[in-house]
Amino acid sequence: MKNYLYIICTFILVHNAFSQEVSSKEIILPELGDRVSGAVSETQERAIGEIVLEQIYSQAPLISDPLLFDYTEHLIYRLSEYSQ
Repeated sequence: MKNYLYIICTFILVHNAFSQEVSSKEIILPELGDRVSGAVSETQERAIGEIVLEQIYSQAPLISDPLLFDYTEHLIYRLSEYSQ
């Protein structure tokens, strides 16, 4: 009975994944970091960044463990070697 239910659920998921209609229109995204477009000025960008940081620091407790900091720093460095 469990195998039968598993097979039905798998079939439904696979069917839904492949039956999604893909739009033929190309999605045009803005260039990230492009200063020419001028959507947000540099001062506005800095102000938005400061507001976001204030919100993050006010909501999340900070952990000042040197071992944890060192571990995450090296982990991020190792991961960044594989990024593009």
